[in-house]
Amino acid sequence: MKRFFSNHIFMHNKLLKSRLFIRMFLSYLLIISLFFSVYSIFATFQYYSAYQEDLRRKYELKADAIGNSMDFELLSAQHIVSSINGSATLRNLYSAILVEGKAVNSYLLYQGLQELKNIKASSNNYRIYNIILLFKDYDRAYTASSAIHLNHAYTLGLERPFVKQGRVSDLLDASSVGDIIFNTEYVIYGDEYSYSTSAMEKGSILVLFNKKNLEQKIEQIAEIYTGYRIYHDKNMILEKGTFTGNCFRVTSSVHPEIYYELYVDFTNFSMGFNGALVITLTIGFLVSAAFAVLAFVLSLRYYSPIGNIERFIESGELEDVEQEEREDEFGTIIKGIQSLLGENNGYRERMIHISPYAKQGMLHGILNGNMEQDRLRILIDEQYIDLKRSYFALALTNVVYQGTGKTSSLKQKDALMLIQSVCQEHSFAEMQIDCYVKDIGNVFLIVNSDEMIPLEKVFYDLHRTICREIDDDSCLITIGVGQVEDNIERLSEACRDAMQALDGMLTGGRNTVYFYEPDREKDKREYYFPKDAQGRLLKAFKENNSKDLHAFLDELYEKNTRDYDESPDTVRLLLDELHVLTLHVLKNINAFQTTRIQIDKIDQAATLEEIFSYYHAIYETVCKELTSLLMPKKDIEKLDGEILACMEENYKNPELSLAFLSERFGVSNKYISMVCKNHLGKTYLQYVQEKRILYAAELLQTTEKSIEEIAAECGYSNVLTFRRNFKSIMNVNPGDYR
Repeated sequence: MKRFFSNHIFMHNKLLKSRLFIRMFLSYLLIISLFFSVYSIFATFQYYSAYQEDLRRKYELKADAIGNSMDFELLSAQHIVSSINGSATLRNLYSAILVEGKAVNSYLLYQGLQELKNIKASSNNYRIYNIILLFKDYDRAYTASSAIHLNHAYTLGLERPFVKQGRVSDLLDASSVGDIIFNTEYVIYGDEYSYSTSAMEKGSILVLFNKKNLEQKIEQIAEIYTGYRIYHDKNMILEKGTFTGNCFRVTSSVHPEIYYELYVDFTNFSMGFNGALVITLTIGFLVSAAFAVLAFVLSLRYYSPIGNIERFIESGELEDVEQEEREDEFGTIIKGIQSLLGENNGYRERMIHISPYAKQGMLHGILNGNMEQDRLRILIDEQYIDLKRSYFALALTNVVYQGTGKTSSLKQKDALMLIQSVCQEHSFAEMQIDCYVKDIGNVFLIVNSDEMIPLEKVFYDLHRTICREIDDDSCLITIGVGQVEDNIERLSEACRDAMQALDGMLTGGRNTVYFYEPDREKDKREYYFPKDAQGRLLKAFKENNSKDLHAFLDELYEKNTRDYDESPDTVRLLLDELHVLTLHVLKNINAFQTTRIQIDKIDQAATLEEIFSYYHAIYETVCKELTSLLMPKKDIEKLDGEILACMEENYKNPELSLAFLSERFGVSNKYISMVCKNHLGKTYLQYVQEKRILYAAELLQTTEKSIEEIAAECGYSNVLTFRRNFKSIMNVNPGDYR
């Protein structure tokens, strides 16, 4: 036993001194080290990329949140402008001053200031500091709290609408006005006062935002940032911090000339300690260590024959041979053994040998775009892929059954089976045709030949035979054919060419064959699209005029198909613009009409006529949705009168509410609010409260009833609410008023 261990230790000592064994073992370790290095780099890169992407998404969402928050402020300002322009009280004030030339009486002035105050309060936005109303050629400015005398008459000179930062005194060139409202820094939203529905500008409306509050709001959303900027048409509105690092920019959805930028320092994107990455690298290291142990075992195994030869040489049987000759002979033996080991263990074997058009997973991966071009090139360079024949062509066949119901998908499946059968029948020794089913509506046809393929003849014959075999006019077969190729590296490009050729059905229709045209990229890309398209669609939707909507689509279709380039690429540009326009208009409809219509972009193969029919259906659906929100036009005036009369008769009734009126007249709360705005120039709540408080004021002056009795008689079940509303409207407590 002692001798056995002694021999075993001696063998290992000899083994570790053998340069051949060391080289063999180190070669394994080198491969394992390369594997671990590549694995570590890949894992680190993946984690770093994911980390960077998560951070970018995080800050993009913050930039979007800032944009949405500021858009809300703009909408508040636009709502205030709309309320002022629709106010009958302010219209009377303007008429008395500038139309009739009367001196402003105190009651009319009080009503005007109170109206501005109520409009400001109805916005429910504490960041709006005040509102200023300016009449053209008049030397007074009206705010929600007072009337301010200007040093000269106001004349229109502002480009509106606008958003600026600064003082009102600088904006109006009224530096001598000492009022604090005029001499404080604000973010100012300005628009025109157009005297209700009149098209002429009568003055200006300025909505003053508290600059500090806006900055605090942005900082609360941004949290971590280097700086931010908000500007309108290249004019800075708000900015803070330094503007270095990654910039995340968002365009306002309310005002397209307003942009929001959030800057985040590069240091925030550096990746710190990551536990998951450490665990992944540790696992890779342990696996590499296990492979190192396995490499040592394999080195021992494959070194055994060489060790036997060494022992044979050292045993003295070659003592008669000169040392130099012995070493040369030994080197020859070693080389022969290495070569034998290499052959026997597969070092020189090719692991992959694929015919490119056999139905293998690699072909499917290439056609679906899942095979990376770099990997494909490596397979070609190593001669792992051999072409059966010199030339090949790809075609994409689209199958559409124009029927309805469950039989549609069954018919398409039957058609795909017939196409594969036809391809087998048309295949022969010189030219092979294979099929690869992409999905239920599309199949690739792959033609491989030793000679140049006569594309037109082959695919027209295939199309005729397929249509004849299907024998159903409701089943339409359209084929897009790419160019003939002789280089397997262009397999992915050939797929894309076939898909682009199939786009010819956009303008040419279905049930025919289209061939790829490389010169298509030289098209002028010109098409007709009205400049006033957005305004026309918005007007038609707001008026619920489906006739004008269909006329717009018909005009777009007819002019482009008659007078302009009909290349598929140009048509795609036209359809993209129509899709974006429709989304934008429907977004505005969603904002003001509360309808919820969503549309999807048509990316699959379709004709231009089918796509326009889709948009006709979408527009018709929107009109029907809007029709369900409003009463028929012939009943509107009568209904409006009945609602107003009911409010006049029942304003003292404590049960009167929007829900009460909605249930009684069968309309929505929004419709009643719209009636009040259109006919009374104020909200439902403002009207009812003013009527009740004015009646209460009359009772306080003419009766001896208690405040509690008067509150109940005016429709208030809560005395505290009555007192608060009375003071808000009359600027005095009920007891003091009496």
